[in-house]
Amino acid sequence: MANQEVKVLKFDNIGDSKGPVINLDFTGKNIVEIPVFYRESGSNPEGHFHKGTDASFDPQFVYVLKGKMEFSCIYPNGQTEVFIIEELQGIILPKLVYHRYKTLDYTIFCEPRLEKYDINNNDKIICSAEDYPKLISEIINNEE
Repeated sequence: MANQEVKVLKFDNIGDSKGPVINLDFTGKNIVEIPVFYRESGSNPEGHFHKGTDASFDPQFVYVLKGKMEFSCIYPNGQTEVFIIEELQGIILPKLVYHRYKTLDYTIFCEPRLEKYDINNNDKIICSAEDYPKLISEIINNEE
């Protein structure tokens, strides 16, 4: 299994005096939903990772439209990274990478989906950062 890295996206602002404008390019992707999240400063939901059984999370795209978010990530090999994603930026989170975000300001963000949300698809594995190494090891060993 190749170790895929988290990537930060910085968009060119093509706006004018009326305000910022960015293009989110979905060429070649069949986007079926774009949920938009509104979160108060300090929002810090549970950490988790995705198995990738839902195509929307293989990888997961998060676009910050307003505000600022901090993503704490752990790769399957144990490497850790922290990313600050600001307004008009995005982040690509590969499957199996543990992540937990915290909003640093009032934040509006979206996550384009390639499949309709299905509450019965257990793609998301909620866990603590401490439990992640054991869980990810079991998943990787079962795939081999």
